Amino acid sequence: MLDASLALSWFFKDERDAAAIDALRYVAQNGALVPALWSTEVVHVLVKGERRGRLSREQTSGVLEYLRALPIAVEM
Repeated sequence: MLDASLALSWFFKDERDAAAIDALRYVAQNGALVPALWSTEVVHVLVKGERRGRLSREQTSGVLEYLRALPIAVEM
């Protein structure tokens, strides 16, 4: 199961590491299952990132677009 904090570490340079990059490659190739609250958690972190000046609104849009393109399924 893909955790929102791991997924978002892909987009914050100071949080990205080799394990995060490996996870991104795995998800891109094989897909991932996420918990039902995942989308809410992702948006919350991105909004906080904007408020703290870590991301612009355009970057946030790009992150959301990128995540939507990944083969991610929400657990029901």
